Formats: sequence, structure tokens, C-alpha cells
Amino acid sequence: MTFLKVRPVTKRKLLLPLLIIVTIGGTVLLCVWPAVPLALPRQLSVSSVASPRPAPSHEHEPLKPKSNSSGPSPCKRNLGFSPVPLPVTALASVHGSGNTWVRHLLQQLTGIYTGSVYNDKQLIRGGFLGESVRDGTVVAIKTHLVEKDHPYERAILIIRNPYDAMFAEFNRRGSNNHVGVAPFRFYIQHWNSFVKQFVSQWLMFHKCWMTFRGPVLLIVYDDLVVSLREHIEKMAEFVEHPSLRINISCALADSTGNFRRVNKMASFKEEVLSADLVKTMNSNIIAVQKMFKKKFPKIAEAMRSWPKNESNYLD
Repeated sequence: MTFLKVRPVTKRKLLLPLLIIVTIGGTVLLCVWPAVPLALPRQLSVSSVASPRPAPSHEHEPLKPKSNSSGPSPCKRNLGFSPVPLPVTALASVHGSGNTWVRHLLQQLTGIYTGSVYNDKQLIRGGFLGESVRDGTVVAIKTHLVEKDHPYERAILIIRNPYDAMFAEFNRRGSNNHVGVAPFRFYIQHWNSFVKQFVSQWLMFHKCWMTFRGPVLLIVYDDLVVSLREHIEKMAEFVEHPSLRINISCALADSTGNFRRVNKMASFKEEVLSADLVKTMNSNIIAVQKMFKKKFPKIAEAMRSWPKNESNYLD
């Protein structure tokens, strides 16, 4: 099955080689689904799935923080770790779904750092000093994984249209930072192998999180963009704790943070989508929609608009 089809301006088909690249590392989603045994590579053990390794740090030039206003923020929070143990809360999403943005909102909202199962040095330089912390001293813990024996008491789950999440994550990998855009040559070299991995991970991730038994706050990325205050208020209610000094105004005053991608997508993004890819992704969207229907009916209904028209893409 070939996922990469490029249509140049000349309207002639560009035949590109199919590159199969299997990558095992911190950026790969390892999800243990009880009903579906996984064949693990030799260098991985069951213990490494239960306790995921930190993702490799991004070694590149330091990112210069961006300001979202021309002057000082009307509300500058002094962030710190919680002196009182908080409920261990997952901030779970597929790569490219807005996890870093929601982390920033939670920190502004509570004044408490967010943690992570990774150790991303770029994010540390950008102000996320809770990187690699996985306990109750942080308000939530970033994860793209699902462990067999999860350590979380509750979870904030972010879901995004997989087409948008797919391009966002590919841009991060191709530019080697959280706000860049992948060059076209990176699409030629890595797109096929990336999408084959991403489409299956997107489905498996949500299957796994639907088995989580603790309280869940589900956030749809596009809804967060449109109704920011409403969703910040929902987050405030969900993470409420006697020790926290919730401040919704602070979250609204600095709602962007340092990691906003200005040029979100390459202009040729539709050109790299094939009918095979769209068919597979649409099928996965429908499968997740059905899983959400009972527990999150409104969100399941909103997902009806996510599938693309397969007839608009090359075979």
C-alpha cells in the first residue's frame, strides 16, 4: 500500500520511491492493548513498556521564546512545584494534538508546573521545568503512551482531527523543533514510513484510553481554539484542589505561550495525501467515533465532519 502521491504543478504524476523505515525510540508510541498482543523488538522488554524511556532530547540551537503581546503580560505567574501532593493526572494525547499548549494553559491556570514522561530539553529551555517529573508535585503529566499498569488517578485527554495532528507532528520531526515546518525534501524521504506508523498509532492510542477507569476530561483541540474560556473553566473545575490558587484570568491573559507554530502547514499538504491514506484514516476516525459515542456523545457527533472525501485524492 503506497501512501505518498505527489501532484506537481505540471499535473504530471511524480513517481517517488517507497521508503520503509522502522524507527524504535522515544518518539514511537508503545501502547499495550490487553486484547491484542504486541510483538516487541528484541531490545525492548515488558518492563520498558510499563516504564517508558524518556524521549530523546532535541539537540539543536536553543529556541528563542516568542512573546504573544507587545508589552508585559497583565498576569505573570510565579510557577513552582506543589508542596502538597496532587492527584496524579495524565495529560494524554497523540503527538501533534496540542499537548504543549494545554500544558501552558494549565500552568498559567494553577501556578504549578506540568510534568512529563519525557525529558525534552527544548521544552525545559522554554519554561517547562517539570519535564521528566511524574508525581503529585505537578498538576498534570504529559504522555503519548499508555502503560499496562498506568500510574494515573485521573486524565485529561486531548483529541484532534488526525489529519491536522499528523501534519503537526510531521512538521515537528522534520524541523526538529516544536514551532517549525518540515521542508519538502523531508516529505520525500520520510512521509510514507511516518504515515503508516501514525495512522495505526492514532487508532490504538484512543482504544487504549477508552479502557481507563478513572475520571476523564476530554478536550477537542478545535473546540479549545474556538471556545477558550469555556474549556479553561472546565480544566479549572477538573483539577480543583484545596491547595491550588486557580486563576482563570491568568490563563486567558497569556493563552499562547512560547511554542505556537506560526506557519502551521506546508502549502502542498493536500498533495501528499493519497486515496489509500485517506481511506485508512477515515476508517480509523469512524472506529474512534463509535467508541466515543456512549461516553462522549457530543464529541462523537462532532467527529462526523472529520473524514475527507476519498474521491478527491489520487489512487
